[in-house]
Amino acid sequence: PADPDYLLTNVRGFEPDWLLALPYLNTENRAGHLAILAFAAEVMGTPGRVSQPMLGQIRLQWWREAIAEIFGDAAPRRHPVVTALTITCRDHQAAGLIPDLLLLMIDGMEPFLEEGEDHSIEEAISLRRSAYGSLSRALYIMNTTNRETSSGANDQEGASFLEALDKRFTEHLSAHLVA
Repeated sequence: PADPDYLLTNVRGFEPDWLLALPYLNTENRAGHLAILAFAAEVMGTPGRVSQPMLGQIRLQWWREAIAEIFGDAAPRRHPVVTALTITCRDHQAAGLIPDLLLLMIDGMEPFLEEGEDHSIEEAISLRRSAYGSLSRALYIMNTTNRETSSGANDQEGASFLEALDKRFTEHLSAHLVA
């Protein structure tokens, strides 16, 4: 099932500043925004979580297959981020664009599986453009278009996720962002 605690912890552990925009989004957009940020934390964190490039490639392929399931006909695998993306993105008005952007994020992380360093600012920007550019476009799309109302947030699991996220997000703000 979708787990707001897992999503918030995952994003906070990878890049805490990504959570700063959440208070300014309405509840439904907040859920989609958080799902994409949690996906990005999983994918972009891959190079730092694996000891060998092949393990990273396996992990990134797992996410490619998960995206195909979320936006295809197969039943999505059970993982909190996959469930959150399914609830918030599958029936989104821009669902035709979102999977391609998520796949570009995955592809953008491949170069970082090998040891190496940037030799110039231009190279650093160029290597990161695919992953971070796709992330920013996906977030923009999620927050400027509306979800379809055919399913997702209307089913029991979706409604429970949105309700739990709203509650946990308020608690998160109290504990971590408000001093």
